[in-house]
Amino acid sequence: MNLQELEEKSGYPARLIRFLIGEELVPGPTGGRRFASYGDDHLRALAIYRSSKEEGVDSLEVIKARIEAGALSSAYAIAEGIEIRIEDGSVPDVGAFVELVRKLASELREKK
Repeated sequence: MNLQELEEKSGYPARLIRFLIGEELVPGPTGGRRFASYGDDHLRALAIYRSSKEEGVDSLEVIKARIEAGALSSAYAIAEGIEIRIEDGSVPDVGAFVELVRKLASELREKK
């Protein structure tokens, strides 16, 4: 797909996509400047970027680490500078663990 199609599918403007490529959060296109092509790896990186921003993560460094790990929804920012990442199969009852993380996050925010 070209940049315009990537814009439409991701919901992000070309300017932001180019910025994220420059910051190495999103991989560069294949095919060079004139015939730049984007694929599923670009959409996935942008989806992880979106989910991270929706969780309140502002650090590009943290978001980049999430993208490199391929963590679409397995990382939880619980307080500034504290993130818990759950690897597939590492926790028998993910729902209970996530609830525990949310309680911890709530307590940490209250203590600020």
